[in-house]
Amino acid sequence: MTAAVVRDGRLPVVGKKAAPDVLHLPGGNPDAGEEPLAALTREPAEELGAAPVGPRHSTDIEAVAALEGVPMRTTVFVAEPDRAPAPAAGLARLRRTDGLDPGLRLAPAVRGHLLPLLGDRGLLPRPRGGRARRRRVAAAGPRRLDGAAAGRSAAPRGTTRPPRAERPGPAGRPPPRGQVRGGPG
Repeated sequence: MTAAVVRDGRLPVVGKKAAPDVLHLPGGNPDAGEEPLAALTREPAEELGAAPVGPRHSTDIEAVAALEGVPMRTTVFVAEPDRAPAPAAGLARLRRTDGLDPGLRLAPAVRGHLLPLLGDRGLLPRPRGGRARRRRVAAAGPRRLDGAAAGRSAAPRGTTRPPRAERPGPAGRPPPRGQVRGGPG
């Protein structure tokens, strides 16, 4: 769950202490048994000391996680903060960007999907390259949103490939016990 708070044509992005130069949207996963909107309130409050007000579902994005390098999915809500955000809980920095800053290292989900989407909606300047590369989840089932449109997926259209940890190993065998490919899923 992430909250995109656009004010004056700028979006807040954060860097974790472990990798302060890689910027992403504040947010995280729901705890066991936690409702998605409760996580949407809790995560930004923990990371920024500010909770979203009036969240509205914006989009679902699938991309490669910037730090882990594995497929991830996030649900993005557009909201206003209840107070001025400041980095807290495990964050090294907070920056507001229009996405056009040269040399800014943004997570793939932010750069390749969210910034173009917000540009299409007139909330941010449109990045070079035009319209957003995004797809909504189809009623018939999930679709890859991380490059399938560019023909980089071997999965049939309208399907997703299992995470690497679930794919069979050489000769169709699963990886040896205790060995996980692709890191945490």
